[in-house]
Amino acid sequence: MFLAISLKALNQPKRAIEQFEVLYKRNPNAFLAYELADLKIQVGDPNGAMVNIEYGIINAKDDMKYAFYERQQPYEVPLKAAFLHLKGLVTFNLDRDNIDGALTYMNEALLLDPNFNLASLSKQALENKKNPPVARVALLTGCVQRVVSPEINESTIRLLNRHHIEVIVLPEINCCGSLDHHMGKENAAHELYKKNINLWYDEYLNSGLTAIISNTSGCGTTLKDYGFIFRDDKEMRKK
Repeated sequence: MFLAISLKALNQPKRAIEQFEVLYKRNPNAFLAYELADLKIQVGDPNGAMVNIEYGIINAKDDMKYAFYERQQPYEVPLKAAFLHLKGLVTFNLDRDNIDGALTYMNEALLLDPNFNLASLSKQALENKKNPPVARVALLTGCVQRVVSPEINESTIRLLNRHHIEVIVLPEINCCGSLDHHMGKENAAHELYKKNINLWYDEYLNSGLTAIISNTSGCGTTLKDYGFIFRDDKEMRKK
């Protein structure tokens, strides 16, 4: 279990799925089903995720809770509510015109726990999709800020959504590279710079991006330096 959880924390979802699948085959249970569903959504396997979600909804007991840590103060929700939230996400991913169907599951999750923050954010994002966004931006959440003060990112997303601006957060991007840079690890920093640029550029080509934004001063400064850092790299410079 420790290896599976560690791989998930290290943002290696494919390897984490392999480990959780082994555990799930030995002892199927709702908690492992949730971890698998969450990871399969991350790697773009909504159908596989839905199998685990349906199992979880059926087998989640009333006293089972799942903890979330995206806020400064961790909180727990009924495990069934957590599954309903994932079902809403997958429903939308499978059919992006079925916003009402996805909202049904978000509302069911919030009925079980009105203080379920992630479900509330997802519901707001889905409702905003009913009106065409005026812009689509990628938010760099900051490796420190999203742990120390995640409510800043939540407020940023809510504010932009209120003004019909779609906000995406690419799960593969977890650091701007400044930490490695400040520690003198230039090769590691440059690899992160390139990774981020390539991921955002692919998103721009595939789905469109109006801007890349950051509400973290250190990250924002580093992002502004990307152009200067790759000023002599013709391939990176054009991105």
